[in-house]
Amino acid sequence: MQQRRRFLVTAGAAAGAIAFPSFVRAQARSITWVTHPAIFGATGDGELLKQFEAKTGIKVEVVTFPTDALAQRLQSEFISKSTAFDVMNIADAFWSPTFARFLEPLDDLMKKAPLPSGGLSDFSPGMVDFFRLPQGGSGTVMAIPLRMSVSLLYYRKDLVKASGLPLPKTLEDFGKLAKAMTRDGVNGAVIQGGQGSVGVLDWYEHAAPFGVDLLRAPDQRRAAFNTPAGVAALEQRRQFIADGVVDKGAIAYSFDDSINALSQGKAAMSVMFSAYWPRFEDAKQSKVVGEIGYASPMRADGVDQAYPARGWGLAVNNVSQKKEMAWEFIRFISDAPQQKWMGLNKGNAVTRLSVLGDPEFKAKVPISAALATTQRYAKMMPSTPQLPKMYDALGRHLSAALSGASKPADALKQAETEVNALFS
Repeated sequence: MQQRRRFLVTAGAAAGAIAFPSFVRAQARSITWVTHPAIFGATGDGELLKQFEAKTGIKVEVVTFPTDALAQRLQSEFISKSTAFDVMNIADAFWSPTFARFLEPLDDLMKKAPLPSGGLSDFSPGMVDFFRLPQGGSGTVMAIPLRMSVSLLYYRKDLVKASGLPLPKTLEDFGKLAKAMTRDGVNGAVIQGGQGSVGVLDWYEHAAPFGVDLLRAPDQRRAAFNTPAGVAALEQRRQFIADGVVDKGAIAYSFDDSINALSQGKAAMSVMFSAYWPRFEDAKQSKVVGEIGYASPMRADGVDQAYPARGWGLAVNNVSQKKEMAWEFIRFISDAPQQKWMGLNKGNAVTRLSVLGDPEFKAKVPISAALATTQRYAKMMPSTPQLPKMYDALGRHLSAALSGASKPADALKQAETEVNALFS
């Protein structure tokens, strides 16, 4: 796998490709950041990094990989105790206690040089808790949330108004509104029913706000999804397909299929990750520009971690020789002014709560009001090496229920047995 490596210099950025690990840093006051291309793009392809250099004198050398390749690369670097990378982006997809042991705990660094702009209190507790070890409010912080999405309710404003119904607060409300908006050529809702993580996460976005967990805290070694609320969310999806409220092909829909259905006017409502909103406001991709509303999805009272959050955190290599400089970079790039710039100019999924209340941000980003609520109720996702296998097992049974091959209650019971076996 070939990597792209960019050297950020005072005059601009130069791009090239070389093989690893045969490289050396040209400057003592430099650090190397390994990240995803989209995250580097959110910095203005290095515009913010030049500002950081001007402020601190620290150059940032950037290496980018797609998600799967990045996980593999970091794993090999960690095993060899390599100091090639000082700062790295860690995705929810490969975050785990096994991975975290190669990272520098950040609590001491935060004591010496606190995060600016309100510190950790300016982030959603659920997002911060995700990157703790162990996960939860008492764990050590191992990474700082940089780019994370949560669930949002996307809906056609005109069709909701015509229905005469309010936005949903319960699963029952969601079902009534979806049925009321179903008409010739328009499905009242759209779901992502594809097998694997796609179908699991889409179902989970409807179940989690009512107290459903994927794995049981704190050890995360037992299934927790086989509950009345989990069954109810699955039953509603199965009934939607049977009644034509969603397209029958939705049993195999991916993220893009659902986005396309809503953006092309073929569906009226969906619960999706917040990062997708720009596609609905782009006239080149959407037929419903200006017609989509954004709100917090339904949620049961008392469920404080309700909306699944997924995305990326920034961490420090625990064998880096430049930990203080690495931390200085994290403090800068995760700070509110930089988060605001990336959100306004590059559509980055901001993680700072203060940015969501910023008047300029609110005026220019239509999801800001909804995000201000949903991010406060962001849900910590589970962290375990068995997560991919769990998605496969649960996804198969969810799909069987959607197709009518099994009853929702039976599907979750069978999935529970298989998932628990992964930890035995």
